[in-house]
Amino acid sequence: AELQPDLLAGFGFLFDRDNNFELLSEIAPVVGYDTADDFRAVGTLMAGALGLPEEGAARIAELEVELQAVRDALGDVSNVSLSLVSGGEDGSVRVLSPTFNAASFYYDDVGFAVTSVFDDLGLDTDNDQSISAELASAIAVDDVLVCLTFDEFTEDFCAGLPDDELIGLPDEAIVVTTTFSQVINVLAPGGLRASFDLITDEIAPQLADR
Repeated sequence: AELQPDLLAGFGFLFDRDNNFELLSEIAPVVGYDTADDFRAVGTLMAGALGLPEEGAARIAELEVELQAVRDALGDVSNVSLSLVSGGEDGSVRVLSPTFNAASFYYDDVGFAVTSVFDDLGLDTDNDQSISAELASAIAVDDVLVCLTFDEFTEDFCAGLPDDELIGLPDEAIVVTTTFSQVINVLAPGGLRASFDLITDEIAPQLADR
C-alpha cells in the first residue's frame, strides 16, 4: 500500500486466498490471470487494463512472427517428447504439467510431444507433479529435458543432471537449463523471448545433430 500502485496484477489464485481480492482492491484495481494463460491472453488482458489495447495487439503480433521463426528453426517436433523439470532437496524431481501453467507453451505453440512421464507413471496432467527419488529415473524416457532453476540447490541439480546416476539419462538426451520464472511467467523480464532463444540457440542445434 505504501507504494501506491495504480494497478495490481498477477496469477489469479493469489488474489482469492484469504479474501486477498477484497483487501487488495482497496489499494488499487486488481487484474488476475490464469496460470495457464498464454502470452496472447495475458497480453490482451494487461493491455486492456492499461488502456492500451492497440499497442497490446501490436506486441502480440510481433511475438507471433518471432514464434513462427522459432518453429521454422526447430522443424517438426511432434515426435520429440519434452519435460520441464526441477530438483527437490529430498531427492524428488518436480515435473511441470503440460496444461496447468504457461509451460504448456512448449507443447501448444512449439509442438513438442507431451512428456511421456505423465503417461508412463499415470500422473495427473492437471497439476505439476513431484516424482519420488525411487521413480526419478522415469524422466529418462524423454528426448529433451528443460531443467529449471530458482536457487543455488536447483542450479547444482541442473548442472549435475546429465551425470545423475539415479536418473540415468541416455547419452542422446538433451538437457538445457533456464530459470523457473522465465518459463512459467510470460510477464517475467524476457520470459517468452528467453524461451525463444533457448529453443533456437540450444535445443534446435542439438536436435539437428542427433
